[in-house]
Amino acid sequence: MENIRQSSQGLGQALFGFGVLVLMLLGITGTIYKLLAPGGWIAQAFGRGMTSGLVVLAALAFLGMVSWFSRSYAGYGHRTRFSDLVVYGFTAAGLVYAVRFGMTGIF
Repeated sequence: MENIRQSSQGLGQALFGFGVLVLMLLGITGTIYKLLAPGGWIAQAFGRGMTSGLVVLAALAFLGMVSWFSRSYAGYGHRTRFSDLVVYGFTAAGLVYAVRFGMTGIF
């Protein structure tokens, strides 16, 4: 009986992890789409003017640099609060995108 209970807990954890993975990937792809789409965030920023568009691109470059340099401080195999925040942030974004798509059919 104990073996069945442990197996069901393991299955539940695996399904939860798979659900988080799917939502996280949906969040990442949805955010990239919203960023680069013809009517996306970068196009809207450049539509307001060259200065605001360059500010958006500089902010993205800064975030890329911070994430690149933070790899050496975090160390591989160690979970940090920042990595948890990124994972669950994109998971929440994926949940928002999935609910929005389910309700309106528009990503």
